[in-house]
Amino acid sequence: MLKSTKKINLYKRILGVLIKKGKRGVASQILRLALKDAAPLVKLHPKVLLLRVFIKLSTFIEVKLVKIKRREHLVPFTTGTTRRLFLVAKWLYKAVLSNKSKIPSYKKLSKEMQLILSRDKNFNENKSDFTYASHALELKRKNDKSALSVRSNLHFRW
Repeated sequence: MLKSTKKINLYKRILGVLIKKGKRGVASQILRLALKDAAPLVKLHPKVLLLRVFIKLSTFIEVKLVKIKRREHLVPFTTGTTRRLFLVAKWLYKAVLSNKSKIPSYKKLSKEMQLILSRDKNFNENKSDFTYASHALELKRKNDKSALSVRSNLHFRW
């Protein structure tokens, strides 16, 4: 059994997605303040909070577009650990961007983490389906749903 020498750090992955125009200090401050704000409310240590968010948002399947003979097919692929870390960070970032309220970014990120760890679901009567209060969990649900719907294209992987 080979051990990977690559150290996987969720904090650094989220920080990497938050960095805009090379301003690492600003991104680091946003993430630190968000963890400081959310940790007491969910009664968890910041490291445990990040781990729980990763577990809730982690997915083992991703849908990719594959071109074969001038046709495009959506094909489900399994994801590795580093890809899952990136997807979690990307979904958190998209959730923060989708929140259009006039509050600071760290408060938006903190609220999103709290919603991910809560069990709030809304029942949509038109579609007779549940939607999550968290936008990041909704993105994960859409990913899983699309992977399930295109599972018949699995043979295009090889």
